[in-house]
Amino acid sequence: MKKKLNNIVISLLIAVIVFVVYSEYAATPRVNYKHTLPTKRNISKKIIVPGKIRAARNIEVKSIIAGVIEKVFVQVGAHVRKGDPIIQIRTIADPVEFQRLTKRMEAAAAQLENTTKTFNAYKTLFEKQVIARSEYNEVTKQLKIHQAEFQSLKSELSIINGSALNSDGNIIRATADGTILNLPIKIGGSVMARGAFSEGTTIASVGNLDELNFVGTISEIEVANLNENMIINLALVALPKRRITAKITIISPTGTSNDGVTNFEITASLLIPKDLRNTIRDSYSANAEILVDRRIQVLAIEEGNLQFSNDSIFVNVLTDKNVVEKKLVKSGLSDGIYTEIVSGISMKTKIIKPNYNEKQ
Repeated sequence: MKKKLNNIVISLLIAVIVFVVYSEYAATPRVNYKHTLPTKRNISKKIIVPGKIRAARNIEVKSIIAGVIEKVFVQVGAHVRKGDPIIQIRTIADPVEFQRLTKRMEAAAAQLENTTKTFNAYKTLFEKQVIARSEYNEVTKQLKIHQAEFQSLKSELSIINGSALNSDGNIIRATADGTILNLPIKIGGSVMARGAFSEGTTIASVGNLDELNFVGTISEIEVANLNENMIINLALVALPKRRITAKITIISPTGTSNDGVTNFEITASLLIPKDLRNTIRDSYSANAEILVDRRIQVLAIEEGNLQFSNDSIFVNVLTDKNVVEKKLVKSGLSDGIYTEIVSGISMKTKIIKPNYNEKQ
């Protein structure tokens, strides 16, 4: 009887304890945490490369003679063919060269005068049959030589003195078919001749606008992601609603360093739509959008939910007991907004932001 009474007392005590604990738990309000769930997403990694649109073939036309521009035959935007005249130059005498040629011509004139007198004398003697034909022929030959020398020096002096204005040699012509992109000269301006010690004055830039390239620079960190024949998309500042496709043709094998950063130049050939062939111009600013990696329908969360500690990555998760815990995860590709989660959580995992607030 006594044992039965003890069991009843113990049962009542347990019941009281359970009632008290339950009452306290029930009195404590349950915390409702604001959370999100992972989603399946396509994640792409893209590189943005700034650059310019350039004519595939851009040739600088140089002057081969020095002087002053007398006439300009074309204007910027004009279409020219190889051999078309661009400018006409009036040559200006080099004082030293002019003096040298003048002295040579004076000497040649004096020699010609003496040879002419000799020829006239020999001609008279030959007509009187006083001298042989061979002597007459020799004097005639000398006269012709001295006449040719005098005329050559006279022509050379007239060119260097600027008097041969209509000479075809004073006209600088286009060296290729194309469009005049730049004409950095004007009538009355001076030009220098191209030579061994001088590049000469650039008369015009002629480019073929039927073939355009995108030229940009990319850092050494990203250049390894590129390869020739890769297709890229271009966004032109002047045509914000259009995207142009291009194919990478050249990746420079040598980089250039600026402020400690090494960049490499890339060139891509534009695949121009027919409706834009007369719209896209040389020197347009453009940004290349290059897809370097992609994931299709992978588990992903917002990048802002990640917490980094040394080499590890964590996220806050809400357990079944309504407790927030840190969970170790392994990440994959990121597009800057969403990050692929390779392992550590599932589609049903409740994600809590790092700086979460309790919501009653």
